[in-house]
Amino acid sequence: MLQKTPTGTWLPAWVPESTVTLSVLLILCSTVQSCYNAFATSTLTHRKTGGYDGSMLNGLNILPSYTDYFQLNAATTGLNTASVFIGSCLGPLVSGIMADRLGRRPAMFWGCIFTIVGVILQTAAQNIGQVFQPSISVSQADSKVQPCSS
Repeated sequence: MLQKTPTGTWLPAWVPESTVTLSVLLILCSTVQSCYNAFATSTLTHRKTGGYDGSMLNGLNILPSYTDYFQLNAATTGLNTASVFIGSCLGPLVSGIMADRLGRRPAMFWGCIFTIVGVILQTAAQNIGQVFQPSISVSQADSKVQPCSS
């Protein structure tokens, strides 16, 4: 099932021997992560959408048609995946100020509008720069809405 592989450190790597084993382990890990996100946090929506965006981008990064179209290398692939989390770090910096000045409902409304605009821009992306910026904007807007909805 798992093969012990030396890593050059005191801790070996346990590598699945078949793709079936790998698939079962991935499904198990994603199920555990989903359950943890559903029951352990109060910011349920952000945890699920942030996880979905990150997982979706990881899935896209392995598709040859996607990597060939956007001409991805190791650096742009990493930035592509990190863009979801970059926005999630930047959003909370202004969410409290935005909610205090506008009020809870208008802040949620504008956060949702920014999310929709970001999704439209990301869908229409023609080059890798047009993928990064909307991805950061979507996760940033989503993380702005969460403090208002809690």
